[in-house]
Amino acid sequence: MSASRSSFRPLAPAEELRRYALLQLMEVADSRTVRLALLNRFHHDVAREWNKNGFPVVAFGGSAGALPVLREILGLLPDDTGMAFVVIQHLSPDHKSLLAEILGKRTKMRVVQIKDNMEIEVNQVFVIPPNTDLTIADHTLHLAPRTLDERRRHRSIDSFFNSMAGERTIAGISIVLSGMDSDGIIGTAAVKASGGVTVAQEPETAIHGDLPRHVIADGFVDFIRGPEGIAEILVELSKRLRTGADS
Repeated sequence: MSASRSSFRPLAPAEELRRYALLQLMEVADSRTVRLALLNRFHHDVAREWNKNGFPVVAFGGSAGALPVLREILGLLPDDTGMAFVVIQHLSPDHKSLLAEILGKRTKMRVVQIKDNMEIEVNQVFVIPPNTDLTIADHTLHLAPRTLDERRRHRSIDSFFNSMAGERTIAGISIVLSGMDSDGIIGTAAVKASGGVTVAQEPETAIHGDLPRHVIADGFVDFIRGPEGIAEILVELSKRLRTGADS
């Protein structure tokens, strides 16, 4: 499926303030019905922009303990969300990855391990291979040899989130799951600044809460949810995309 190539604008200050107010209301909402109603309002303008851009890209970033969460979320999603999914997982550089095969058993969506210059497509799950960094440009996935930062840390989540935020024809959703260290902080801020939606797993529901906890503390996360809540957000946003922002 080819996406249209119109621009995806950042939020104007007035829009940002309005959405922030809706987020605050949703955090204290005392029922699921109220939260979903607020979520509909929050995503109204975003859905309009995403319809112009073809389809959104949902990027999951995680490391230790993220696999069970990914399996649960994918198992709760329908196979026709109208979104593309990318999994950026910290993997051992020295072993073959079975991540695509494992995730493929929990969803009817096609799950593939990424090859260089692979075009991203709707209703599919794309999994990073070991020992690589991943970026996206013009709806095409690009692999490069794994690199380390000045502290000898692998920043594969930041690398992809940053590239997704900089791609003006993509409406991005970043989701940070269980893991250690702080990979994803910079990329989450970039996605937020680009007008995308940012999500983090509730640290209390994670096997290793360091990664989402660091991202949350930085202040650029829109939604903090457990696995079921993350799936609910994606399903509701999918419905908004299907019906159109003005329905």
